[in-house]
Amino acid sequence: LATRPLGTTLTPAPEVTTASAFTSRRAQDGYLHDGSRPASGYLVSTDAITLLTCDDVPALGRTCAAGFNLTFPVLTGTIPHMVAVNEALAAPATVIYRNYFAEPTSHAKDYLDATVDPDYPMGVPQGMDALVASDVQYAVTYNNEEFISVAYEDHCIVGSWAAEFVNLRAANVNLVTGQAYRLADVLTVTPQVAREWLETFRDRSDDAEFAISLLGEDVFLDAIMGKGDAAARMDVTFFVDGEGYFNLAVTYRSGGEGGIARGWWNSRLTQRTLDDAKVDSDFWEVCPARGV
Repeated sequence: LATRPLGTTLTPAPEVTTASAFTSRRAQDGYLHDGSRPASGYLVSTDAITLLTCDDVPALGRTCAAGFNLTFPVLTGTIPHMVAVNEALAAPATVIYRNYFAEPTSHAKDYLDATVDPDYPMGVPQGMDALVASDVQYAVTYNNEEFISVAYEDHCIVGSWAAEFVNLRAANVNLVTGQAYRLADVLTVTPQVAREWLETFRDRSDDAEFAISLLGEDVFLDAIMGKGDAAARMDVTFFVDGEGYFNLAVTYRSGGEGGIARGWWNSRLTQRTLDDAKVDSDFWEVCPARGV
């Protein structure tokens, strides 16, 4: 399959789908749910990058078996900063593709050198010395005339079959200015924020106790806040769901003598915790996200 360049619309933009019933039962369950709704000024369509190849990647010094199926939303209409908005919406879907294949980073080379021996590549197709794959699906979880929130689930393999992950990424974009909001732009991950996320994870996920036990609860909480060596095993982001609630989303990669736990979970925050942790940002004006 040929690679399609970013920004190429595959089909005419359909009308934005009506918001699905986003109930509390379905929220905070570790799955993506559509929460899109019609909005004046733009339409949403789906773009994709698809690629299946075996090729030399000089920047990595390896011959890679690579497979990508990356989907992401594209907006068309009268948005002032359309290019910036669509670049921000494509970026979360193309992380593995860009960093490990199209434009490899020095970190990617160091990671592969540390995890996959090119002389004895285990878990790699015959004749290759690295395996890189990424399958990305997305949901527009919330949108209005000035803002869009999109969550992306990336099922990826980085190096070999032993390095299989499921990551949650997000794009939260101001459609007026083109600004993409990072978590740090809108919220401080305080001890209470981390605790609320963990308690929801523990109450609702069958995998929680095992994942937490591999690091220990205190280390797990510190890692969510970006503290300690285990912080490298966490990716913390946010999205707004179809009912307008702010969701903290954590991708975790726990490991130890007891095994490995990899996945992601999203948790709504209480209004009090959200108010105490908010950063002064115009995000809260263009998207009146709330707590429970």
